[in-house]
Amino acid sequence: MTQNTTRPDTQAPKMIPLSDLSLSRLNPRQSAPDAEIAALANSIRTIGLMQNLAGIVTLEGRVEIVAGGRRLRALQLNAEGQGGDDPEPLVPVMLAADETEARAWASTENIARQALHPADEIAAYRDMIAAGSAVEDIARAFAVTVRHVKGRLRLAGLADPILAALRAGDITLDLAAAYTVSDDTERQVAVFEQVHGSWNEREHEIRALLTQEAVDEDSRLAKFVGRAAYEAEGGRVHEDLFGEEVYYLDAELLTRLAKDRLAKEAQHYQTEGWKWV
Repeated sequence: MTQNTTRPDTQAPKMIPLSDLSLSRLNPRQSAPDAEIAALANSIRTIGLMQNLAGIVTLEGRVEIVAGGRRLRALQLNAEGQGGDDPEPLVPVMLAADETEARAWASTENIARQALHPADEIAAYRDMIAAGSAVEDIARAFAVTVRHVKGRLRLAGLADPILAALRAGDITLDLAAAYTVSDDTERQVAVFEQVHGSWNEREHEIRALLTQEAVDEDSRLAKFVGRAAYEAEGGRVHEDLFGEEVYYLDAELLTRLAKDRLAKEAQHYQTEGWKWV
């Protein structure tokens, strides 16, 4: 890199043609997976560039990017799909005064760049779903996979105190996930207050406490009655966002329906001569 020693105005980003930008050797992220760049490109197409790039001007008048290498590659990927008559994109770039400042920017972004905390992801994704966004839109906006978004949304029904404990690092993501077997947030909080900090603050203990009066869909009783018959009688069901965990909440109703069906089955066989049924 041949550095331009003329100090630019660093108070505001400059709009630089994309073709004048290249990756600086000072940038600590010299490579990134193609899938990651493609996801980020989708994010930029969906919501725009949310953070400026940072670079330094060369003597040739070009700009080498010291912070934002992934964004640069994503912008270049998007530009590949544009038609020849489309205007060249202009990219906002903060310009460093010298190589010392550029190195500081590159190092600071690399150290400070951290993934969004799971609790913050859950809250953000939940709000976007409530506002009508599709899972695919959320994935593009955050430059993550649809599978990742779905995994976080499974935790969207957590009570606020549990999310707060997750954010503070008081409980693990797996412990938080255990509470999702119930969508009754008051019940979640009651169990959380009962087990938090105790010896039985374990995933299976939490699930057991929350499902004491519920019946797993995979149980023989639930399969015998059938979901359609159960719901036709007003039976309540807890089902996570993607139907991977289903519980029948009205155990008494389920038992009564099973007895009714057994009685009908017995009557059928009795009419055929099986008097002992």
